[in-house]
Amino acid sequence: MKLVFNYSGGFYAYLIRFFTKGLYTHCGVVIGDTLYQAQIFKGAYKKEWRPEMWDVIYVDIPEEKEKKVKKFLDKEVGSGYDWVGILHFIFKFLKPSRKRWFCSELCAKALVEAGILNKKESLIYFSPESLFRRISKKYYNKT
Repeated sequence: MKLVFNYSGGFYAYLIRFFTKGLYTHCGVVIGDTLYQAQIFKGAYKKEWRPEMWDVIYVDIPEEKEKKVKKFLDKEVGSGYDWVGILHFIFKFLKPSRKRWFCSELCAKALVEAGILNKKESLIYFSPESLFRRISKKYYNKT
């Protein structure tokens, strides 16, 4: 399994960098040759992964854990975008959705399914940058 991160341009990327004070503006999970991600206006979806423009963290997990992560991600494909959750970075009183995802929230939940993150860690507080920092301490390989 891979966690992938990028830092694109554009208005939304600028806002993400401004409010999270980080470089990375987007992240996803790659299993095999499939990229799972959540994006504004698309929600959670999957597509063929192309490695250009991504920084990669290789996460070595047992096959049964990877199957569990894939099952979770496949189930979430088609879920909406968590607008309320993303606004939580600005308005702390807002509560995230349990049925919608923003990118780093989806990735963090995948890491819970993989046994990498603790279930008690609040997924809502992970931006792409903070998730990268948390996971890269153990797994980072830039390609």
